[in-house]
This record gives sequence, structure tokens and C-alpha cells, in this order.
Amino acid sequence: MSEESNPSNPWSVLSTEAGNGTLELRPGALEGLINAANGVRVRVASVKKELSKIDSLPPFAALLLSAEALASRFSEKGRELGSILDDHITVLDDLTDTLFAAARHYRGTEEDSRVDFATLERRVSEHKGITENLADRPGPAGLTTAGDGSGNTYAHPDWNEVGNRRPEENHGLPTSLAEPGEVKFEPRGVRADDPENFVYSQYQTIITSITGGSPSMPIKVAQAASDWRWLAGELKETFDILSNQMTTSRSSWTSPNNNGGADRARRAITAYGTGTDQLNTNMKLIGDSLEYVSEWLYTTGVRLQQGDDYPPTRNSGETDDAYRQRKEEAAVRNYVRAMQEVYVPGVEATDQVIAVLPDPIPPTTAQVPGPGGPGPGTAAGPGPGPGTSAAQLAAMQSAQQQSEQQRKALEAAQRQAQLDAQRRAAEQQQQQQQQAAQQAAQQAAQQLAQQAQQAAQQLAQQAQQLGQQVAGAAQQAAQQAAQQAALAGLPGMPNMSDAAKKLESALAKGGGGPGGSAGGLGAAKSNAGQNLDKASKLFPRAQTNAVTAATGARAGLAAGQGMAGSPMGGMPMGGPGAAQGGQQKEHKRADYLDSTEHLEEALGDAPVVAKPVVEQ
Repeated sequence: MSEESNPSNPWSVLSTEAGNGTLELRPGALEGLINAANGVRVRVASVKKELSKIDSLPPFAALLLSAEALASRFSEKGRELGSILDDHITVLDDLTDTLFAAARHYRGTEEDSRVDFATLERRVSEHKGITENLADRPGPAGLTTAGDGSGNTYAHPDWNEVGNRRPEENHGLPTSLAEPGEVKFEPRGVRADDPENFVYSQYQTIITSITGGSPSMPIKVAQAASDWRWLAGELKETFDILSNQMTTSRSSWTSPNNNGGADRARRAITAYGTGTDQLNTNMKLIGDSLEYVSEWLYTTGVRLQQGDDYPPTRNSGETDDAYRQRKEEAAVRNYVRAMQEVYVPGVEATDQVIAVLPDPIPPTTAQVPGPGGPGPGTAAGPGPGPGTSAAQLAAMQSAQQQSEQQRKALEAAQRQAQLDAQRRAAEQQQQQQQQAAQQAAQQAAQQLAQQAQQAAQQLAQQAQQLGQQVAGAAQQAAQQAAQQAALAGLPGMPNMSDAAKKLESALAKGGGGPGGSAGGLGAAKSNAGQNLDKASKLFPRAQTNAVTAATGARAGLAAGQGMAGSPMGGMPMGGPGAAQGGQQKEHKRADYLDSTEHLEEALGDAPVVAKPVVEQ
């Protein structure tokens, strides 16, 4: 740390004075101071190795931006402590340089000047970069196995329903934070999330992030609280040794020219001790704040878990989906109530009690005299009087405080801007996810509707085809029934066997005797022909046999009978039959004419008769 970057560092100024010979230290006090400073150097380096336990805390809960932001503030405090410890190393370097320079310029007795500077300087060099083992790390802070209504029997933080505490209990804050005295806290930077912005599934993620894991998040926070107190105690041990050693050496500082250098050294010693004490106190207060977080975070997790313990009664006939939705809605109401009574006030209260870690450079300075002192024979110029030095000190303290406040205000504004940006990004991402889910649901619904429409069209087509097939079958059955009815209702239509017999009888009568008239034969032929025509329409195979039979009959008629209507129609034409008219015998009917052997072949197969489908 240079004088230009830290003008309030008194030891860099005092080192210059000692180098000019205007500040002296009795050599007998040098070794004790060097050894104490080396001890602090080693302890500070050892503590820095353990800062990873406190400078990178995970978010206290998932999905809650305020839980992440609050954890980030505490992690930032751990990183800030690392910078402060680096500054302490720089202060120790300036202090060591001041001690050696002031002891070398000491102009006292010979006994006081017998010091092995080379050995002490080598010892300082050897202690740079050395670390040591710290005391055993304690376990999580503030755990208890006392019953708290949650049923947990393992060690857990104290139950702390922050929002339900009485006003005089200050939201359940410990006394060290509720009544901090002159301790300064960081400006606010975190705002609690609105519990109503989360749905059932998101609350399940939040509950798991708080209560799940081994150890759970409240136990991890309690361990961080213990780590802050542990490291504070380790630093205090060596800081106290150095402060006591510096206090013992107050009388060993002198200013040969009475320029106030010794007084400034004594004030720097006092300020250094005060600064290390304040650092220790505020580190422990940060541990108290983290233990407070572990309490209300543990209580929040238990209360959220109990949100599902009292589901509503299922209604008669209620579907599984409807009942599940009612259960989730009832659970969310319980979740919101738990968050409002514990988590939200816990975040708000904690954010206001994060202690400021003091800088190692105390607000004291010293004027650096010019090279060389007043020459002999000249009066020394008047040094700054007590009133002037006090005024300058107050002015510089005020300026430093204003600068520090401005810096912290700027850092707070930057943190808030970063949190706002993260919150907006998370909200935008959530909206995009919801829109994507809605689009996917719409597409799925459209696909289902299209599939349903296609299925309906296919069913309609199949139904139409089936209807057409049924109608065709019914029409065919109706036609067959109509044909049968028409056949049965023909007037004077005999059966085919009777018609054939009558035809044979008529033909026999026409060819047997001379008395057969042409008119009778023509009438018989006409009636038989009409019946055959009707039958041929219904029985096509019978038509061929009937025509064949009729043809044969006509051929026989031509051989022995004249044409109908001729004057001699009843007489045979000239020939042997006419000449032998007196000798003619009675005609005998052929036996095959009375045979029914080929009747079925002539008639053909009977038509298939089936009842219409409608009648069945």
C-alpha cells in the first residue's frame, strides 16, 4: 500500500520521518515489536487460506432472487475481508520499516544500541509467505436438538418465526444486532420476492433446495456463521499481542527535534489497536447475522413442508385431476402464508444488519517535515500546535468518511442495478418459457383436432359404404321377391307339367281324325304359344326345350295334315293315304308321349326363392 493511494496510512509517513532521523525508537523495544509483527503476518496469511469457506456461499434457496442476492452480499463480505487482510500486510510492512529506521537512528546510550539488526531483518524476510495451522474448525453455530413443533430430532437451528415475533423482540434478532451501539451497517440492497409469484411446482423446487441435501442449506449457513467467528478469533489472538507490545513501547518513542513524531507514533499505535478490535467485533457480527439467517431459513423450510399436511376433503364424484388441482391450490395458499410470516421479514431484517468491516488504516496522519532540520543558529519554525493538528485530523477524518460513504453508496447502487438486471432476465426467461409452453399446447390441440376430424371423416365414409351395400342387398332381395310375386299372380298360368300335357293332347287330337278343325288347332296352338312365351321369360332354359318340342309337333302336322284355313283343311293331301281311305286303321298314341322321363330336363332347374332381408 503506497502513501499516494492511502494518504491516511500513518506508518508510511512515520517511516519517512524515521528515515530522516526525526523519529527514534529505543532499540531495546525493537525485537519484541518485530516478533509480534511477524506473528500477525503469519496469522493473517493463514486466515486468508480459509476465506474460501465464507467468500463463495451458494444461494440460500433456489428460484428466489432475494435468497441469491442475500447470499451474494455475505460472500462479498468474505472477499472484502481478503482485501482488508492484504491491507494489513501492507501496514505491517510499513510498520516494520518504521521500527528498523527509528531504532537505527536512535542516539541513546551504548547499551540500548546493541541490537543485531541483521538477524531481525532476516527473521522478517523468513516470515513472509509462511502460514500455520489454525485452531480446530468448530461445527455449525447455534444448533439445538430441542423440540420445536416440527418433529425433527436431529440438530437444527433455533425456531424463529420472524414475522410472528413481538415488536419488542425486533423480528427475533439477537441483542448484538438489535442493539449494536456504534456499529455501522451496510446500506440496504436486497428486497424479498413476492411469494404470490410462484406456482405449486416452483414451490416444490424451493422446498427441496432449503430442506434437501446433506447438510441442508440452513446447516450450511450456520456453518458459515461459525466460520466467521472462528476466523475473527484467530486474528484477534495475534492482533492483541501486537497491540499490547506497541502499547508497552509507547515510552520508547522520541522526537529529537520535538516535532511531534513520537506523539503521532503513539496515536497510530492506539488507532491500530482500535481498528483491529473493531474488525474482530464486526466479523463476529456478520457471524451473528448468518446464524440469524439459518434460523429463519430453517423455519421457512419446515413451514413450507407443512403446507401439504392438511389437504381439502375430496368431493363426491370429483375427478383425480380436479381434486389434485384443488389440493395444489390449497397448498400454495399455505406456502404464501409461510413465506409472508417468516421468509419475507427475515430477508428484510437481515439485509439491514450486515456490519461494515473497518479498513486497517486508521484515520490519523502526520505532517512530513522537509529533508533536514533547522540549521544551527536559526530558530526552528513553529510546529503545528495542538489545536491545528486536531483540526487537521478532524478534517481528514471527515473527508475520509465522506469518501468511504460515497464509495459504499456507489457499490450498493451497482449491486442493486445488477440484481434488477438479474430479476428482469429471470422474469423474461419465465415469460418465454410460458409462451413456449402455450404454443406447444396449442399445436398439440390442433393436431388432436385434425386427427379427430380425419377419424370422423373415415368413419363417415365407412358408414356410407356400408349403407350403400345394405341398400344394394335390400334392392336385390326386393327384386327377387317382386319376380316371385309376379310369377305367382299371372292369370291362368298353369304349371309347366299341365301345359305340356295339354299341348300333347291337342296335337294328338289334331292328327288322329278327320274331324279336327283348323280353328280348334289354331286356338290350341295360340294358347300354348302364349303360355310358353310367358314361361320363357321366367324360365329361359325351358324355352329351348319347348321350342324344340313345338318344332317337332309342327313337322308331324305337316306330314299328315293340311294348313289351317284351307278348304280341305281336314283332309289329307293326295297320296297313298287318300287312296286307302277305306282301309285306314285307328291311330294309336305313342307311348313316349305319356312318359315324364325328360320332363324335368325340359323344365330346367327350379328358381331359388329367398325371403327379403327386410322380412327376416
